[in-house]
Amino acid sequence: MDDKSFENLMKGVQQAVDYVQGKSVKGIRKYVVNVPKKVDVKATRKKLNMTQKTFAETFGFSLQAVKYWESNRREPEAAAKVLLNTIAYSPETVIMANR
Repeated sequence: MDDKSFENLMKGVQQAVDYVQGKSVKGIRKYVVNVPKKVDVKATRKKLNMTQKTFAETFGFSLQAVKYWESNRREPEAAAKVLLNTIAYSPETVIMANR
């Protein structure tokens, strides 16, 4: 690897670090996904008139995870919170996107 390639690689790594840290990076549009602090899985599931098993199967969660979330024994990870929030807002969109 020559010096110029190495410099370009390091520049890209630094831009990625800056982006993840929320800093502005020239040439890269910034998107921010807000992770909800709390998601009421049970209320969302009941609103959809689904059993825990059907909810888990429909949206790709394990049945055990749904049970833990609803009993407050475990909190969903950030990505799951975003997905659960999207399900609460537009379940049809999530279902259509996964066909």
